[in-house]
Amino acid sequence: AWSSQHTKKECVDACQAERIPFGPVATIKDVVESEQFNERGFFTEVEHPVYGKTKFPGRPYLMSETPFRIERAAPLLGADTEEVLGSLLGYSEEQIRQLSTEQTK
Repeated sequence: AWSSQHTKKECVDACQAERIPFGPVATIKDVVESEQFNERGFFTEVEHPVYGKTKFPGRPYLMSETPFRIERAAPLLGADTEEVLGSLLGYSEEQIRQLSTEQTK
């Protein structure tokens, strides 16, 4: 009942002042709008084939010799199926076509 009458920040501040172990639960909106995350460049804008330019979580920490980069958005469902079946698993084009035909039956 007490917490419903106060903002999230007020609850955190009051509990910390009393040395009560307490932390807020952040919503996605809280995280995306976080001054701390945005100031440190945590989010990376990536062109998504359906949603256009979209913010994605970026580097979890900074490393001097292996810089972080996102080359593309995550693939859409099924976008890499042929590559995985062919290149990685060694299926022939005919086998891939047969699997595709069986899937649509």
